Amino acid sequence: MVIALCYCLYGWGLTIISAPFLYWAIALGIGAFLSMTVTYSFIVSLPTTLLASIFVVTPLALNVVIIRGNDFLVEFANRFSNIFLFGILATVIAMLWFSSLFWSHRVLNKTDLSTRQIIGILTGCSWLGLGLGRLLGIWY
Repeated sequence: MVIALCYCLYGWGLTIISAPFLYWAIALGIGAFLSMTVTYSFIVSLPTTLLASIFVVTPLALNVVIIRGNDFLVEFANRFSNIFLFGILATVIAMLWFSSLFWSHRVLNKTDLSTRQIIGILTGCSWLGLGLGRLLGIWY
C-alpha cells in the first residue's frame, strides 16, 4: 500500500540518523494516532498531519539529505532554513502523507470492515512501513 511506502521513507530516515528508541516510539505513536484521526475526524487529521510534518518529518528529511547527499543536495537542503521555504516543503510533505492515508481510508471504508478493523489495517500498514524502512536503512 501507499501508506507503507510513506512510512518506509520515514523509517529509513530514522535509521539513517541513528535515531534512539524514543524517536521510534514517537513514530509508532504518530502512525497509530494519524490512522485513528483519519478514520474518525477529517477536521482533526489534517492539522495533525501538518503539525507532524512541520515538527518531525520535514526536519528529518532535511537531515537525511544533508547526511546522505552530495554537495548540491546539501546546499539545496540548507536553503530550506528560510521559514517560508521550510513551510512550503512541510505543507507538500503533509499533503502527500495525508492524501495516502485519506485515499486508503476511503478505499477501506467501501468494504464491510468495521471502524476498528480499518484503524487496525491503517496502523498495521504504517508500522509495517516503519519496519521495512528500518531494514532498508540497515541494508543501504
